[in-house]
Amino acid sequence: MRRETPELNEHEALRHYQTTYSLYRTTKDPKWSTHKVLLNLGARDIMIMYLLLAVSLNDYSLRGGQSTSSREAENHFQLGAQLLITRMDFAVDGNTIAIMAAFFFIYLYVSKRKYTAPQRLSQLSRRILDFVRTHDLVFDCVDSASICHQSQTEETAVYSRSLLARLIMWILDEDVKCGFPGSGGDFARYLAQRSTKTKAIYDASRNALGDYWGNGYPHSQMLDDDQNSTVLEFLWALMPLWQDINDLSGVGGNYDTLKSQIEQRFRTLEEHSSTITKPRPRILVNADYDVVLFNALRVYQFRSTISDMRIDTPPEIQASLKIILTIIQ
Repeated sequence: MRRETPELNEHEALRHYQTTYSLYRTTKDPKWSTHKVLLNLGARDIMIMYLLLAVSLNDYSLRGGQSTSSREAENHFQLGAQLLITRMDFAVDGNTIAIMAAFFFIYLYVSKRKYTAPQRLSQLSRRILDFVRTHDLVFDCVDSASICHQSQTEETAVYSRSLLARLIMWILDEDVKCGFPGSGGDFARYLAQRSTKTKAIYDASRNALGDYWGNGYPHSQMLDDDQNSTVLEFLWALMPLWQDINDLSGVGGNYDTLKSQIEQRFRTLEEHSSTITKPRPRILVNADYDVVLFNALRVYQFRSTISDMRIDTPPEIQASLKIILTIIQ
């Protein structure tokens, strides 16, 4: 069987992942980003590499409209998914990071495919939640000794813990986004209802890159992480709020209680949203995203709770719309 074209597409996909896709996904220097860490993991794990290539080929196809890349993406996805099924049947503690990385790439792939059935994302969210609970991965993230195994050095155990925490937070981000159109959300809801533990997971994830790269991590990148920490912390604080708004339409008799909790969260976070725009460079880009998201969630919550579309738009909603338009312009 001829392999010339697929091999060429794989090389193009790797280049696209590093030069285009990673820049689209994060403002971090791509040479030192989490996406680079995942690429390194993929170089040692064919399951991760198949799924990484599927995501990159699919993104390349969406940008260029090439049906060949789309078919190649699906082929790579199926190969990676089959390996994941096998791994999960024989999952051991030292295998959890690879499996969570696979889940992350599956979310990136499935959520961007055309004609994805909503129930497919819901099934994925439940599967991830079951895996996290079965292997007590939340505890692994917040307990410094729990993820250290005999096959790991102390240094490896440290970056395993923080990288696992980062993968959980990134999957939370994808699950919340999928909950917006009414699919997914089980995993995000589980973490949103455990805000203290979720904050502990975020704290454990903050030094994932420094832990992974060790002494090779440049001081300039450490400083960059420190400068952006406040902005990123605010972003992750918005995730439970977003999920609560997603859930508004399905809470039944608890509607008023949840609505009140959401409004209280807005009041708590509002002061932070007005202060994080003061930093500059990469921080400003991240801060703009945070402020736009915060105000977009306020508009989303308002539109989710009104019963009469003819009512006047409240001043605070008008202000949120003005802020969004100002930043976009």
